[in-house]
Amino acid sequence: MSDRLDLDNPFRAEAYISAGSGEHKRIRHLLIGLHEAIIQTINDLYALGYARPDEWSEIIPAPNYPPGVMMSILSRYTEIRV
Repeated sequence: MSDRLDLDNPFRAEAYISAGSGEHKRIRHLLIGLHEAIIQTINDLYALGYARPDEWSEIIPAPNYPPGVMMSILSRYTEIRV
């Protein structure tokens, strides 16, 4: 297990780290749709104060979807309180 968060790599294998009184668990938000809809949703979430646009992955073609369907991922870590 790693002792630091790798926020630059949304596909990193480690999802848990020990920290203080609980554990941090990674959660991923996945947007799938038309390029314009993804950009609008990212901007809407930014306007709500949830995530900056630069925190999202590059918009890429979504695997196993029809041509033109794109995707972007946001990884966040949340503390699991025990």
